[in-house]
Amino acid sequence: MLSSLKIQNIKNIATKLLSSGQATKMELVLSTDLSNTTVSDCINSLLKLGLVATVGWEDSIGGRRSSIYEINRNFGVSLGIMLYEQDIEIAIADAGNIIIDHLYFKITDDEPPINSLIRAIEKVIERYHEKNLLSIGIGLDGVIDYENQIVIECKSYKWNNVHLKEIIERHFLTPAYIDHRINGAAYYEKLMGQAKSLDNFIFMLEGIEEKVVLIIDGEISRGAGNLSGRINSMQQMLNNLVSYMQFLDITTAIIGFKSSGFKEKISSINTEKGQIITFSMNQAQLVQGLALMAQVKWFESIYFML
Repeated sequence: MLSSLKIQNIKNIATKLLSSGQATKMELVLSTDLSNTTVSDCINSLLKLGLVATVGWEDSIGGRRSSIYEINRNFGVSLGIMLYEQDIEIAIADAGNIIIDHLYFKITDDEPPINSLIRAIEKVIERYHEKNLLSIGIGLDGVIDYENQIVIECKSYKWNNVHLKEIIERHFLTPAYIDHRINGAAYYEKLMGQAKSLDNFIFMLEGIEEKVVLIIDGEISRGAGNLSGRINSMQQMLNNLVSYMQFLDITTAIIGFKSSGFKEKISSINTEKGQIITFSMNQAQLVQGLALMAQVKWFESIYFML
């Protein structure tokens, strides 16, 4: 029980520091509701590990100045991977979730998709062999047993009951994380983007027609098969968005657009109550979000490294 509590405390502090960019111990106390002693002990442990660095001191009128901390971006990298029908997209993100490279690989008929995936990861690791690989996040469109991280069905690859997390972890001896492809982008927006202060919102992206994301009480609503938020069409969702927001008692929708036409469709939605926040999509946000999710999951293992 004590170990579980310490694991969660370290994860919370590391995640808050990653989200805020920089923070003092007092700011972390206020944002995590943890005690001064707990925050101080965790920060000292993370400093010793090298994941956190001191980057300056807060201005003070009198008395001792507070140190300012941030995640050490050079500590390691995480991979965010998106699986498409014929392509594999990989982003290499440093420990601060800043993308340092963005690559594409082809899936051919010459070999099974899982072999193409492994080969692509091997090429990335070879290119960045001097980097400390922390975690691997993989996104796809399919039915996923989220709790056990098993791909129940992925029609693009004709996968059924594929233990993808286990396969990747055994091959690379690195923690892996599997999720639906849009969830990573929503998680990025919640932790690093415009939704930092929001606990309840609907998240939608142009180009992803099969699913939207519901964030309820700060968590991704998953449902059976990780398919909560499944839709028939984006146009139908936009036409009924206000009704869905009222039904769910959600006052904010965050929508990413790529084209001016889609942006105009969003602008035409009349919301008397609530708000619609739009942003210009960066394609890399999908894989960046998957790298972020995997890294936050990796934070749970820090306790065993101390």
